[in-house]
Amino acid sequence: MNFPGEQPRWGLIHVLLIPLFVMGLQLLYITLGLDLFSYLVRTAGLPPTKVSEFVLDYLLYFFYFATGIGLVLLATSSRLERVGFKRQDLRLILKWGVGGGLILFVMVLGAGVIIQLLQPSLPPQPFEEVLRKVVTGKELLLMILVGSVLAPLVEEVYFRGMVYPVLRQYVGVIWGLIISGILFGLMHWDLWRTVPLALGGMVLAYIYERSRTIYAPWIAHGVWNGIMAVIVYLGQGMV
Repeated sequence: MNFPGEQPRWGLIHVLLIPLFVMGLQLLYITLGLDLFSYLVRTAGLPPTKVSEFVLDYLLYFFYFATGIGLVLLATSSRLERVGFKRQDLRLILKWGVGGGLILFVMVLGAGVIIQLLQPSLPPQPFEEVLRKVVTGKELLLMILVGSVLAPLVEEVYFRGMVYPVLRQYVGVIWGLIISGILFGLMHWDLWRTVPLALGGMVLAYIYERSRTIYAPWIAHGVWNGIMAVIVYLGQGMV
């Protein structure tokens, strides 16, 4: 399966430069000793909580990544349609988005249970750790916004909208799905969870391939993360 006439205008060097650009900005932020969180606590009345700090840090990360993606699109004269923002039948989007998200949830949950049995002392992911500190409805909404809307958006545009089409061009659909999924798993920097995340990345790439729009994997990713977040918040200890 291909996208006729829609080969990416960017290449491997571009998709490699984006995370390097993001890491460079993060390193610069740390090196300069900036403490935006403390400043906002003092001047804007931001609550001095772990949730607020996590959300702020992620918003900066989101801004860095979105800027890197935007610069590549500008440099290659590519419109947003090139990374999957295309109109598609709503029923098709919901079919692949909601249905795919539920499948991802079940699949990754099952893999997570197996990992927990093999490694009972495995520490929680940062998002999960902060989610357990949520005490208000507002904080929960902020965490869901980050985990189910913003994180899926930037990750889908990068991995499915940019990385996968380049790999598909070089190695074909099957290997493109596999390699892009593995990269998705590895870039979460969590050795034990790499396999389930990689499988999730492969499924998301398949959803993108079949739906022909980034909206479907974005929704699927959001459903997956959203259900996981609710389970963690309710303290079920299933993830």
